[in-house]
Amino acid sequence: MFESLKSLGKAAIGLAIETPLALVKDVATLGGAITDRKEPYTVKSLKRVMKNVHDAADPD
Repeated sequence: MFESLKSLGKAAIGLAIETPLALVKDVATLGGAITDRKEPYTVKSLKRVMKNVHDAADPD
């Protein structure tokens, strides 16, 4: 039960804090093109949020 709450908390923090910061990074680096990234910062951030939501729903 606590693992689910922990994952849900991580998802909420990631969505509220990490994702807006990733959007700013993407604007500043033209979607990561300037820094030679294969995927934009926002995509990576949202993938982590979705992983945490999945872990909260299925803690096994």
